[in-house]
Amino acid sequence: MNWLFRWQHVAPSTQLLGERGLLEALRQLQGFEAPANSWERQILARRVANYDPKELDQLCLTGAVGWDASRLIPRR
Repeated sequence: MNWLFRWQHVAPSTQLLGERGLLEALRQLQGFEAPANSWERQILARRVANYDPKELDQLCLTGAVGWDASRLIPRR
């Protein structure tokens, strides 16, 4: 299990840094589906040290990353 935490950059000593680290984390998580409200606080903040939501905004604004919610199924 420790290997998985290190590989996913969840272990404190393996967290990524800055915008480049955020981009690396997003590449690693490409295709992973999770509720929208969990991405910043629960997923990205655990993988990127001192995570700043402005960095994700910047990556989206420049077109470096994008989101596709077409596979989401509405709740009934």
